[in-house]
Amino acid sequence: EDIDYTPPPGVSGERDPTTGLTLAEQSLVLKYKYLPPLDTVYAIKTFPDGREEDYTQYRKMAMWVYLDTVNYSDEPPQFFIRLGDNQGNYYEYYTKQLYGGWDERNKVEIVFDSLTSFKEKYQTAVAETLPLPDSLASSGNGYYRVVGSPTLTKISQFEVGLVNPNPNFPISGEVWCDELMVEDVRNEDGRAYRGELNIQAADFAVLNANVTQKDDDFHNITQTSLNTSYRRNISRKREYSLEQNYSSNFTMGKFFPIRWGVNVPLGLSYQHRLTIPRFKTNSDVFLDDSLRDKEKSVSETEKVSLMGMGISPDEYGPAMGLLVVPNRLSYSYQKTQSTSPSDPVYNTTNYVVTHTYSLNPKLDEARFVVREAESDSGARGASTGELSISYI
Repeated sequence: EDIDYTPPPGVSGERDPTTGLTLAEQSLVLKYKYLPPLDTVYAIKTFPDGREEDYTQYRKMAMWVYLDTVNYSDEPPQFFIRLGDNQGNYYEYYTKQLYGGWDERNKVEIVFDSLTSFKEKYQTAVAETLPLPDSLASSGNGYYRVVGSPTLTKISQFEVGLVNPNPNFPISGEVWCDELMVEDVRNEDGRAYRGELNIQAADFAVLNANVTQKDDDFHNITQTSLNTSYRRNISRKREYSLEQNYSSNFTMGKFFPIRWGVNVPLGLSYQHRLTIPRFKTNSDVFLDDSLRDKEKSVSETEKVSLMGMGISPDEYGPAMGLLVVPNRLSYSYQKTQSTSPSDPVYNTTNYVVTHTYSLNPKLDEARFVVREAESDSGARGASTGELSISYI
C-alpha cells in the first residue's frame, strides 16, 4: 500500500457491509519506462464468452486519470481507453494531453449517445460512398474513434493504454486509473395498459377485444432492466408496443329453421401490432423522438373463415342422404400487410377452400334367427337361438 497515494477529488474507499471497515482506495497503475517514440503500451481485461456486458441502459462512462509529475519530468503520454470485442471492433477515447495529478481535465467522460451517433454517421458515409467525415470526433479533452463495427450491447474487452507522442525520444513515467464506472442510468418511468372486452349474445355470437400498450421503459418484475450477461435469459427489448386483437364468431345457421340442421359458422378477426424501438434496429444507436418513426414496425392481419358449412336435416330421403348431407365445405381468407426497417414492404394473401365428403350409411335394424332342428333320436337338448345385428 502506497502511503503517498491520494484518491481523486470526492472519492473515498468503500465500506465493507460485513465488517463495517473502510476498504483501502486503490488505482490501476500503468508504469512505462523508455517507451519508444510513437509506440503504444496497454493493459487488457477480457470477459469470458457468455459474460459480455451491455451498457445501453446508461448514458455515460467516466474514469479519473492521474499523471505523476513529481517523480517524472518527461513529456506526458496520451492516454486511451477502448471498449469492444476481441475481434478488432472497438470504440476508443483518447486524450489530447495529460496534466499533472488528478487534474479535472484528465477525467475521461464518454457520452454514449454522442459516441454511437458518430459511429452511425461514419458508417453510413462508408456504406453509401459519401465523403467521409473526420475519423475523429472531439469530446472535451479527448477524441472519439470507431474501429470496425463495435456495439455497446456486447462489450467483451477493455483496453487502457498509453502512447508516446514524441517522434524522437523515449519517455518514462507513471499513470494511475481510478473509478471506472458507468453513470446516468436511463431510469425513466415505464407504463403498461391492458383492456379487454368479451360479449356473448346467447348462442348466436361471441365478440372479443383486447388492447395492450407498453412503454419502452416498462418491464415485468421477472425481467431485468439491463441486458447483462448475468440475467441474459430474461433480458428485454427497449421498445414501445401497441397490440390490438379483435375477433368474433357467429352461428349463422340460427337464421334457419332448426329442423333443417344448417351449419354456417362465421369467424372474423383483426390484429394490429405497432412497435417503435428506442435503439436503432440491430444497433446500439439511441434514437431521439424525431428519428424513431423511421424504425417502427407495423403489421396488420385480417382473417375470415367459414368452417364446416353443411346441412343435416332431421328427415331426408335417400337422394339427399347421398348427395347433400355428406358434404362439408370450408373456406378461409387471410391477408397480412407489414412494414419494418428490414422488410419495407411485406404483403401476403392466402385463400383456402376445403371440401369433404363423408358417407355413413344408416340402415334399419336387421334381425337374423338361427334355429337348431330337433334330432330324430329325440335326444334332449334341442334349442333355439337368436342373433340381432344393427347398422347405424
